[in-house]
Amino acid sequence: MANSNTERTLGRPELLALAVGQVIGAGVVTVLGSAITETGRSAPWAYLVAVIVGFIAIIPFVLLSSTLRISGGDYSIVSLMAGDKVGGVYGLIKITGMLPMALYGTSFAMYFNSIFPSVDKRVVGIAILVIFYVLNMLGVEIMAKAQKYMTTFLLIAMGAFIVFGLFNLRSNPFDASTADFLPNGMDGFLTAFTLLIFSTSGHWLTINYSNDAKDSKKDIPWAIIVTTLIIAVLYTAIGIVAANVLPVAEVAGRPLTDVAAVIFPPILLAAFILFGPGMCITTTANSSMVTYTRPVVKAAKDGFLPEFFSRENKHGASSVMLTVCFIIGAIPILLNFSVSLITSNLVLISYGTKIFVNLCLLRMPEKFPKEWEESHMHINNSAYKAIVVISCVVQVFIAYWAAKNMTLSLLLVNVGFVAFASIYGLYRYNRGKVNVKSNVISE
Repeated sequence: MANSNTERTLGRPELLALAVGQVIGAGVVTVLGSAITETGRSAPWAYLVAVIVGFIAIIPFVLLSSTLRISGGDYSIVSLMAGDKVGGVYGLIKITGMLPMALYGTSFAMYFNSIFPSVDKRVVGIAILVIFYVLNMLGVEIMAKAQKYMTTFLLIAMGAFIVFGLFNLRSNPFDASTADFLPNGMDGFLTAFTLLIFSTSGHWLTINYSNDAKDSKKDIPWAIIVTTLIIAVLYTAIGIVAANVLPVAEVAGRPLTDVAAVIFPPILLAAFILFGPGMCITTTANSSMVTYTRPVVKAAKDGFLPEFFSRENKHGASSVMLTVCFIIGAIPILLNFSVSLITSNLVLISYGTKIFVNLCLLRMPEKFPKEWEESHMHINNSAYKAIVVISCVVQVFIAYWAAKNMTLSLLLVNVGFVAFASIYGLYRYNRGKVNVKSNVISE
């Protein structure tokens, strides 16, 4: 095990803010309307089920974070469990994981444009990326402090939506006897569930802050679990308001702002759009720059990319890879790609890599028996493996629903990049350019 050369600056408040900001994204304000289309006023209960199932899918990462302090996020997990070659290829594939930065910029621009329609959405999208690029360049400590404030504004705004909305309910959210409660039966409920589950598990990426956490083995699992409880209450309550203030026909397929326009006076509506949907997107964008780049930076330090890509500035920020992340996010915005086109490009590799990491975690008890035995969340190995298998099944289910409408051209692009990453990673390894440093950091 290696000693950390990074100052541990993140305590529980910072990690919680990062986890909450990571998981509460644009989905809660955009996808909920589509879920109401499928299952009517039962949408909030579909959201609650989605949160529970989403947590089941990430339990292995909670257990892992209670056992090991890893230096390179999911890249380190794969390297430790499946070997250096496989880990290197995985680390290079994770470069595609930076593409959501374009989604955050584009989504924020859409909401900003609803208030100021004359402003070019591309300018707004790039401006948002620039703000968080600069903020992350100042180091994790500064970025995390900003995240605490933004997450606070986010929770206040969404809390206000719930409070104002509960005083304006026009139907009983617990009355299952009406025709609009479950209009399409269980098929509609399950379809809504699959739409909503994508916004329920992003906080697993908090493991990428192990290197910066003051007590990662206790605080990161705590942050993930508490965040799950927060979104269980928040998402369900938001769903209740969204589905019961207006008739289902008026909110089906519509963004959350339509309901907000009814429950808020004009000045509060503008504030809600900025600090509700706006902060949903920006908190995720802010925290994602580290979580998306850290696995690739570790792969570069180990030699799977030229050393140049692992360079840090005086604040300890991975300046080169953050710049790469910014560029990858900016190009689709400048080319005016739609949200749906950007999202379609994320599906296969995003969920495929997560499933692969889950499978790798099956080996943790055998690879690190002493550390696993000493974990404060230790369970017997059979129970642990059962949890990992269940998690994998859930991830496969999510991936299937996400990828079933992928076009052949997008499939070929995804497969092509995986092939390129594999060839290049193996080339670097076989040429002796790889020197894998410890993926586990001593306490």
